[in-house]
Amino acid sequence: MDNELFLANDPNTSAITLDSLTLNCTTDISEAVATNPNAAEGTLRDLSNHLDPNVRAAVTDNSATPIEVLTALCNDEHPDVRFAMAENFNLPAELLQKLLGDDNPFVASRASATLKRLKFPNSIKDSFLNQQ
Repeated sequence: MDNELFLANDPNTSAITLDSLTLNCTTDISEAVATNPNAAEGTLRDLSNHLDPNVRAAVTDNSATPIEVLTALCNDEHPDVRFAMAENFNLPAELLQKLLGDDNPFVASRASATLKRLKFPNSIKDSFLNQQ
């Protein structure tokens, strides 16, 4: 099990190996595969439908996740998945804007904060340093 988790986290593990790790594995391994930059699009699509919201949230953090998968996950039933997306600075701005209208006020607020930080990154850093 430890070896499988190591492989799932290793950025040098091949896409084929990562895909095979997701067969009959633990949630921890699925979550690690979901964040691995070598995970294939098909693997990420499959993991975006995982029963565990932590795995689906991890898929949203992977830069290899196709935009249509991210778009679908904006409507995920679990607010933690949408919240993870709303705090992701690498998410396309149009998806963050979509999350502004989320029914969950925490998701909408986080999306707003992320968009503001993307728009004015230096002013926020300067504001923080001036408070020190």
